[in-house]
Amino acid sequence: LAKVGDAPSCESEKLQQIKSLHDMVAFLGAIGRPALAVLFATIATSPTDNTVQPAGILPPLKPSVISKQKYDEMVGWMKSRGMLMDERISVEESALGDGCGLTVMSPLKEKDVVFVIPRSACITLANATADADIGPHLNKLTTTTAGKTMAMVGYLAKHYLLADQSPLHVYLSTLPWKRGINYQEHILFWNEKQVLGIFDGTPFLDDARQLHEQRNMCCDTLTPILETFNSAWSRPQIESAIAGACVILCSRGFHDGPDGEVKLIPVMGMLQHDFSPNLKHLKHPATLDTHDITVRNISAGEELVISYVHVADNWSAFQWFLVYGFIPGVFDSIEALVRNESSIL
Repeated sequence: LAKVGDAPSCESEKLQQIKSLHDMVAFLGAIGRPALAVLFATIATSPTDNTVQPAGILPPLKPSVISKQKYDEMVGWMKSRGMLMDERISVEESALGDGCGLTVMSPLKEKDVVFVIPRSACITLANATADADIGPHLNKLTTTTAGKTMAMVGYLAKHYLLADQSPLHVYLSTLPWKRGINYQEHILFWNEKQVLGIFDGTPFLDDARQLHEQRNMCCDTLTPILETFNSAWSRPQIESAIAGACVILCSRGFHDGPDGEVKLIPVMGMLQHDFSPNLKHLKHPATLDTHDITVRNISAGEELVISYVHVADNWSAFQWFLVYGFIPGVFDSIEALVRNESSIL
């Protein structure tokens, strides 16, 4: 509660409401973090008078949280693929975000190497183009940067639709394929009417529409490929999987080379964002394996965090939402921020 009270992006009136809940800490601790998140969301969006708030354009977010067991299984799967992980790190419920994070159980020193993740354990464009079923079709798309991303989207969507028949299922089951999983929000889950309804008349509409058009292009190009591979998959199923894959690459992808390629590094997607990270990624110049190294001493009980962007890039609040589906330190929905013409945006 004290940390929330110090958050610069929260309005003072709402802070007073939050601080007045001090006596409820024991109760909240008993009922768990999801209830706390719902309470904060209620405080952040509830009116402070008796005025009737306009109906939302978006349906209410229905959160579901991925279990710790699934993350533990994914970590075990990654170890079987050659990942080295410091034994002092454990999957635990995140205190900084939704779902689980990676917590330090015994102290770490600065420059400790806590992960070594082989490139072969990552999901890359090479995996997509080498796919035995749809790889030749995806390879034809890779003449442009956008096409390379589209090939990755198709590969991920195919394996998601294969469910437990996919060798990637253990990893893919820890990702937010639908709106609300681990509280994930994203423009790419919305339909065109919702995008227009929220951003019409704002300076954000063009960027939102452009991102949406990229998703629609993925659907138009990839749906026939996936329908041909498995005619039992319906068009709505395929388009939903494509939208989920777009969100996952947008919010969890790592740059992979100078040509705009993107890769997924399982386990690293669990790391929460902090502008003062305690961990950094390094790519081995010869093997291209990922090495994660502590940048300071880390005490037992601390969570490992990275910065999702370079601080010098000075991203706007809307850029954050457009890419990651959230704005650091902000609890209000994007719809409420736009409707109230918030200075945050």
